[in-house]
Amino acid sequence: MVSQDRQHSGHDCLSTQSLWINDLALIGVFDSGVGGLSILDEALHQLPEHDYIYLADSANAPYGEKSSEWISARSLALCRHLVREGCDAIVVACNTATAEARYVVT
Repeated sequence: MVSQDRQHSGHDCLSTQSLWINDLALIGVFDSGVGGLSILDEALHQLPEHDYIYLADSANAPYGEKSSEWISARSLALCRHLVREGCDAIVVACNTATAEARYVVT
């Protein structure tokens, strides 16, 4: 889904605060499984000019059975991976990860 000719904004951040309105962004979306595909679908409709990477951590799903420490560490690792891939913004589409890791990944 990532086009080779997109203009990369050069930001390495975990929020949209530093994105300029006219920049083309690479947006990472992650979930513990495939449920986040509905979030990705809506993002594609709302912001079609951007490029996306979707990461489904289905090998470790469901997150609800894991400890808070594990969820926070895993969420941070996935965010760091998406940043290394060049993502300018990250959407945490997993409710459990959002609840457990919100202070770690911001």
